[in-house]
Amino acid sequence: MIHNHNQNTRFRSFTDCFSCIVVEMYKFSLPYYIKFGSKVRKKLGIHQINKNYKMNLLSLLSGFLIGSLIKIWPFRKALETRINSDGMEEVITSQPIIPNMEYQEELIFFVLLTLIGYFLISVIQKKSIS
Repeated sequence: MIHNHNQNTRFRSFTDCFSCIVVEMYKFSLPYYIKFGSKVRKKLGIHQINKNYKMNLLSLLSGFLIGSLIKIWPFRKALETRINSDGMEEVITSQPIIPNMEYQEELIFFVLLTLIGYFLISVIQKKSIS
């Protein structure tokens, strides 16, 4: 059962809401995603969580970021490799390493992108406060 939903639609049930989401996702309606996301945010009280438990929320998000560093760390040492069907060598297992001067170009690139990211976040945060 697919309904044509307008701006003043009230969802009677989860299935009614879900059918509307599926239809809009199929049409890829970005304004609907934004509108729906803001409604979900209000219903779940995420703004209250951010307001009342800001330090706990920041600690949780920081933990997720620090915990994921081992997966996205760019400096790795290949422990085991194999030859694929195209005759190219590919890494099967690797281990994160601390960079030394052997990786000087990559280290400079890594530090440069880190500083650019920090600068962009600082600018965005200052603009959002004012």
